[in-house]
Amino acid sequence: MSLQEWLILLFYWVDDALVTKVAKHAQVSEHTTIDVFGWLQDVCSQQLINDGPPQLGGNGVICKSR
Repeated sequence: MSLQEWLILLFYWVDDALVTKVAKHAQVSEHTTIDVFGWLQDVCSQQLINDGPPQLGGNGVICKSR
């Protein structure tokens, strides 16, 4: 895959776009799009597993849910 195709797929993955739309725009197959989206999800999941959940707030800051 070209760098341009990777960047298009990454952009649309972050935007949570439909696989069919992304595949058409990036001019790759839906299967390739699904594989790349899955790989990106795996990378992010592994990062969260390794580092733990991100910290919300800071010293003296209390984050409350609604």
